[in-house]
Amino acid sequence: MSLQSSFITTALIGSLVFIGGCSTFDSTWKSTKAFYGEYINPPAQIDYDDKGVLNDAETTLASRMVGIDIQLEQLERYLQNSDKPPTGESVAVLFHRFPWLSGRQWHGPRAGAPGGHERA
Repeated sequence: MSLQSSFITTALIGSLVFIGGCSTFDSTWKSTKAFYGEYINPPAQIDYDDKGVLNDAETTLASRMVGIDIQLEQLERYLQNSDKPPTGESVAVLFHRFPWLSGRQWHGPRAGAPGGHERA
């Protein structure tokens, strides 16, 4: 170890002992956390009133995508709640609940090629 690195290590240990020996260590830690939360990593703030500047085509596209986004979110929640491997009955329920699906595709652990099930 070089003289410079040992000096830095000794200085760091000494400063930690000095800070740790003081009764202000707890308040120092709290103020450090507050400083970090306020200046370095502030919580995100969303301005819901700001509509931004969109032209008519972008506004039309965004309004049409809302319906698709809602349906995809419902599918995502449905699939996250399924805790068992799919069966024929569960596939039928899936296709009945989401009629816009045309089929499903999966990769089996034993087969290198994907398998699939098309809607009848």
